[in-house]
Order: sequence, then structure tokens, then C-alpha cells
Amino acid sequence: MSGTRVKLAALGADIRAVALKIWHLGAIPLVAVLAFVYLGYLRTSSPATATTAATAPATLAQKDATIQTLRTKVATLQGEVSALQAAITALHRRTVTESSKTRAALTVRRLIPSIESYNADNVPGSANDPDPQVSTSDSGYAGMTIDELRSHYDQAIPDDAWVSPTDPGFPVEVAGVVPTAQDYCAVARVGGWYAWKLEPAGSIWYTQNSAAVCQS
Repeated sequence: MSGTRVKLAALGADIRAVALKIWHLGAIPLVAVLAFVYLGYLRTSSPATATTAATAPATLAQKDATIQTLRTKVATLQGEVSALQAAITALHRRTVTESSKTRAALTVRRLIPSIESYNADNVPGSANDPDPQVSTSDSGYAGMTIDELRSHYDQAIPDDAWVSPTDPGFPVEVAGVVPTAQDYCAVARVGGWYAWKLEPAGSIWYTQNSAAVCQS
């Protein structure tokens, strides 16, 4: 019987290890199933009546076979749990990546109304000139900065957004575009992802390669 007890204790340890992994994954019903199987086996393995000497070897053999079957099932479940953990980790990474790309692109999209408002107001002699302290004769996107967009059009523009290489915090690894009367490049960064829009008619692009930002 001592050998059976050792095997049973080892099986219990395996089940507890799998149950802990499943618990961490939040799959509580699977933990309950494991507990039910294990406790049920403990009940059936505890003799209610005395076992005769003639039937003892056969009973022990049956118990050993049952334990081995359960251990095989637990090992299979361990593999399935490990695969589930790997899938959850991969899904989390993809979710973070997609979230960063989306947020960066949405930040650039958010800049567009402010950029076009600046373009409309920045004309010689305009009463709404957004940069009169810099120039009253420039036009279009010339002279545009992120601070001017925040102060005149959208105070909630995120920090990691820029429209000129002279803007505070502009990434040194990015070759920006100085705004002119006709052109600009709006840039945003979230995590390791950049999004940008080059020229008024340009599309919004995103990349992890800083060298590609603001390139046509």
C-alpha cells in the first residue's frame, strides 16, 4: 500500500500544480472539475470493508492502473494549459500592438481639424492670425507649432504629438518636415509605434521604423 500512497501523493501534487495554473488563468470551473475527480478517486480508493488476501493484489493493480490513467490525463491537461497560457500571452501582445498603432493613428487624425483651422486663419492681415508674434505675413501651414495648435484650437492634444521638428520633445531619430505654406507632417508616437500624415492630401501611416516617418 505504501507504493500506492506515494503514487497517489504524486498525482495529487500534479493536480494541484495544474489547478494553480488554471486558477491564475481564471478558468475556475476547470479547477472545480479537477478537485471533483481527485476527491472522487480518494473516496473510491479508501476501502470501506476489509480486503481479503486473495483480492488484495488485484485491487492494488487496479488502483495503480487508475492512478496511471489519471496521471496521463493530468499530463495532457498540463500541456493544454501551457498552450492556453502561450495563446493568451500572444493575444495580449497582439492587443497591445494593435492598441498602440490605433492610438497613434487616432492622435494624428485628431490633429487634422486643428491643422486645417490654423491653415485657414494663417493669412496675411487676418484678425485670427494664430502666430502674429512670429509673422503677420506668412500663410498656410508656415510657422505652425504644436504649442500654437494647443493654445488656439485643442488644449487636449497629447504630449507625444508634433507638427514641426522644433516642437518640444520631437523625436531626434525622426527626420521631420518644417511646415510651409502648402505642406506639413503631423507625427504621433505611442509605445514603439509612430503614425504620421505627410501633406494635406496624404494618408495616415504607421510604422516602428523611425527612419520611415514623414517619408513619402
